[in-house]
Amino acid sequence: SKKKKGFFSPVYARLGVDQQQPFLSCLTAVTNLPHYAQLELADIVREIDRRLTLSSFASLQRGQLVSVFSVTVPMAGMAPRRSRVAAPVKTSSASLKGVRVLCVDDERTILDAMSSLLMRWGCEVQTAGSLQEAQACASEMAGFDALLVDYELNNGETGVDVITALRSSLTTPDNVAIITANTGAEIETAASEQGVILLRKPVDSEELRAFLEACRLRLPA
Repeated sequence: SKKKKGFFSPVYARLGVDQQQPFLSCLTAVTNLPHYAQLELADIVREIDRRLTLSSFASLQRGQLVSVFSVTVPMAGMAPRRSRVAAPVKTSSASLKGVRVLCVDDERTILDAMSSLLMRWGCEVQTAGSLQEAQACASEMAGFDALLVDYELNNGETGVDVITALRSSLTTPDNVAIITANTGAEIETAASEQGVILLRKPVDSEELRAFLEACRLRLPA
């Protein structure tokens, strides 16, 4: 559509409004803005008009300056609708086959869920609810390849206690992750001091798998 310009009220003539610059002239006639401010505002309008298919005009209604703007844009084609069905995620459980993982958490439901998931990925899993149980598992496993430990355990124990006691049983000392729902800065500090990964509950399965795959790559050939 064409730009519509030049809709001038007869009152403009009485005010001496310049029909080539109605916006700026009306500002001069009915406002107390400094001239530099009028120029800046008018320049903004002209620049918008230059860049867009813009129709703009000003009029005086009951002694008030009224500015009207409209923008004409081409109608875009209909975008293809995206399917709401997520594509299936392909997992390579064979890549984790045989990786020995010790999970330590004082909540049995979490241990059961973690164990079930890791075994589906091919891991060999042992679970423990305390430092003492974790030490017993480590002895039975004759070492393990990855340690997943909750930060806050019962009886005042922490994940750091477990890491300190069992790190020497790991095939690779770096294969440790602290898991917690606590968002406090002290947890991040503890993980940083131990040089371990921090995973937030609820743990994202892709994030967990990425950690375990990195652990597998660090295992000696």
